[in-house]
Amino acid sequence: MAYEVVENFAAGLDNRKSPLTAPGGTLTKLTNAAVNPGGEIEKRRAFIKLGTNMLAGTFGLAATSSTLYAFTRATTVVPPALGITGTTLAFQTIPNGDANLVQTDFDTFDGKIYLATSTVAAGTPLPVEPTAAQNPHYYDGVATEGAGKGFYLRTYQSKVYSVTGRYLYFSAINDPKLWNAPATFTSVAVTSLSSSYPARVTVAAADIAKFKDGMYVTIAGATAGGKLEPANGSHVISDVGTPANTFTLTGIDTAGGTAQTTGLTATPTPALGRGYINLSVQDSDSERLTSLEVYYDKLAIFSTDAIQLWAVDPDPLQNAYVQLLRGTGTTAPRATSQYGSGDVLYLDQSGIRSMKAKDSSNSAAVSDIGSPIDPLLTHIVHHEGQEYFNRAIALLEPLVGRFWMVFKDIIYVLSYFPGPKITAWSTYTPGFDIDYAVACGGRLYFRSGDELYIYGGVDGFDYDQCEVDVRLPYLNGKKPGNNKIYEAVDMSIEGEWHVHVSYDFNNPENEETVGTFAASTWRDGRAELSGYGSHISLRFHNHDAEKAVLSNVAVHYQVVDDEQ
Repeated sequence: MAYEVVENFAAGLDNRKSPLTAPGGTLTKLTNAAVNPGGEIEKRRAFIKLGTNMLAGTFGLAATSSTLYAFTRATTVVPPALGITGTTLAFQTIPNGDANLVQTDFDTFDGKIYLATSTVAAGTPLPVEPTAAQNPHYYDGVATEGAGKGFYLRTYQSKVYSVTGRYLYFSAINDPKLWNAPATFTSVAVTSLSSSYPARVTVAAADIAKFKDGMYVTIAGATAGGKLEPANGSHVISDVGTPANTFTLTGIDTAGGTAQTTGLTATPTPALGRGYINLSVQDSDSERLTSLEVYYDKLAIFSTDAIQLWAVDPDPLQNAYVQLLRGTGTTAPRATSQYGSGDVLYLDQSGIRSMKAKDSSNSAAVSDIGSPIDPLLTHIVHHEGQEYFNRAIALLEPLVGRFWMVFKDIIYVLSYFPGPKITAWSTYTPGFDIDYAVACGGRLYFRSGDELYIYGGVDGFDYDQCEVDVRLPYLNGKKPGNNKIYEAVDMSIEGEWHVHVSYDFNNPENEETVGTFAASTWRDGRAELSGYGSHISLRFHNHDAEKAVLSNVAVHYQVVDDEQ
């Protein structure tokens, strides 16, 4: 008796070949499960709803390292308790009552949320170059000068960057509220310089509004007795208006000197670094910029048809064009993510691609890491439409490090473990429509309407009754031209699996039930078969709320028309 063993499933889901010709280690279906670092198929964890309508009265979903945010439209809503250790839920009030106000993107800056929004009516395409009213920006709940400068953004090199049309915009250094050309400032009289630590400056009530926290200020006229070091230099200020008409000179010690009340002036210095770059002058395929991501020490700027790499610097005069990648790009602004050791995965029209270093210079090249599922993704474009495709969200699952490409009702998951040479795709079906998805506190959260879901449940290890569907291609014992009598199946498993087989590759949905198994079969007797044909496809299903693992399988058979 002969047998064929599938020792592991390290290749994962692969639809590049027909099920009749695909190699035995691949899978034609892998739903609601993923390949673990040992090459085994492991059931996904549960998507658990937290409370009921937890996000009612809010919009959007964003996160810092330990706080989950939703937003309100010019109203105050008290958030319910999240119930997750180490993570809190906060509702941030946005000073805009427009009923159409929705989140388009977010990033964090200095531990606070920078939010890009849209007021364009639902169902209307976003404009390529929006007005400020159509595209408000907010930092920590306060409107910024970034309005109208892009629906999608990224924090990098002490600034916030955004894209719209052919332009890359960026905020001032260390101040994401300032984006426009700086105004001209004039000196104002200082009424008092304290003899304290930290040093405090008092100005007239009519002048205090000219000063903002984080601004640089040049003090002139200080005497040696004031101990201002560097004397008459430029200093960062803080605590503006606390107490009234004063601000602090950060890090300046005037204690032990004499308070000075005459002969002083303060000149606000414009925040530096803000500006824009017209990327279309570098390449004609960069007329419609869509997304941003960090690539090693450079900024990757995506258009629908190209990617430009720039070495960006806090000083915009030091910004430098580095490289162009043509014939690839993305129409899905939130579907780009840094992954692994500097690689960037993104959703191209043809599938998921990787921008990675081709040599030690870190010059970028594009690889087809998503090619095993390209047919599935091109199917999405053709059957679900471009708008559905463009709303995809790229995420990194923190616990294991898997890459997720999240669509409205299906998630494509990459299990990539270089050590054991595993590059395996699979799909998850969450059972609800996903509006927003974020990582926070080492967990993944999803917004669907007013409901909030967490992957893995409160403790991170919950399972649900999702339908796990594993389908192998048609195995032939390396003798596709010979008929066989199929006698038995052996398997290494954990949990309960329902096993089916198909012998007719022309009618792949025509299956025969083998049985239900809750333990590995090698020692306790094989799963008996009574089939005849040249090929056999094995299928495994699980739908209870318990952990389930499929490690390997073997088919026992006799060749009945072998060559003599």
